This record gives sequence, C-alpha cells and structure tokens, in this order.
Amino acid sequence: MTTVLYVDDEPPLRRAVHAWLKRHGTVVHSARGIETAKECLAKHAVDGVFIDLWLCDGSGFELFDWLAEHNPALARNVTFVTGDIVRTPATQRQLRMLERPLLTKPFDLTELDHFVELWGSGDAPADPRPPAGGSVPGPGGAAGATGAGATKSGASGAAGATEPVGSTRPSPRWEPRPGA
Repeated sequence: MTTVLYVDDEPPLRRAVHAWLKRHGTVVHSARGIETAKECLAKHAVDGVFIDLWLCDGSGFELFDWLAEHNPALARNVTFVTGDIVRTPATQRQLRMLERPLLTKPFDLTELDHFVELWGSGDAPADPRPPAGGSVPGPGGAAGATGAGATKSGASGAAGATEPVGSTRPSPRWEPRPGA
C-alpha cells in the first residue's frame, strides 16, 4: 500500500485530497506547513510528497531543500502543487532547476493517481510527467489542462473502468469555493 504526504495550507483541499486518495487505498498523511510536514515525516515513512509552493510558514521550496538534505530518495518523489500562475522568473527558474512535476490548481483529483502509482511501484522514472496531456510541465514547460485522449481511472491500479475524459460521468475536480 502506498503512503503519501500532502502538504498544503488550504484545509478544504487537504480534506478533498485525503478523501480521494484514501478511498482508492492510499495511506494519506497531511500537513499545513513546513514544520507540521517535518513532524509527520519524523513519525511516518512515506513513498511520495505533494507540496504546495506557498505555505503558511514558508515556501514549498524550503521544504523540498530540507527533504533533499535529509532524505534525498524521498526528494525524488516530490510533486509540487500551486494555484499561483508561477509568473516570476525566479520561481520558473527554480522549478526548472529542480526538475520536479507541478500540478496547477484547480486540478482533477485523478491527476494525483499517476504519482501515487509511480511512488508505490518504487519505479519512478526520470521523467515523472503523466501520459497524454496531464497538467504537469517538463523541466522548462508550462502546465496545461488535461488534453483530448487522456483517460481517468481508479488510483493505484484499483479495479475499475477506465473512461475517456469528457464522458458523461462527472470529473472529481477540486475547485475553491468563493470566500473559502
């Protein structure tokens, strides 16, 4: 069973991610910032970490740097998350340098499944981008929406039908409520 840590200072998103991944058989720990993430990592072994770029007590880059120093193997299994458009040249440069994937909010919860599957297999490739049109950029690319021909399926290889995006079944998408 795959175990992940989701670090984000937005409680509604943490709850949605936790519920989604748990429903699909993933053990999920969550933290609202850098210090709570460090505490969680001291108590629990995890296979991968989703880190929001802008946290209540610092930047996701700071947590990544700490991980790279204290657990380099786990640092290879980090996916950044942000609702920011990442316009500043310094942020773009840092993301390219780290060569880590980036999910942009709001994202389809099924996009998390790709990373959970990779981390759980212990076989994360050098290019961690999801197949066919996910919102994860390469080291120098921009994020985009899920493209035509992409599919959505259950997490961690769980039994279930794979269906084309755009089917009549509603997409499990997290979007912030106004004023939340």
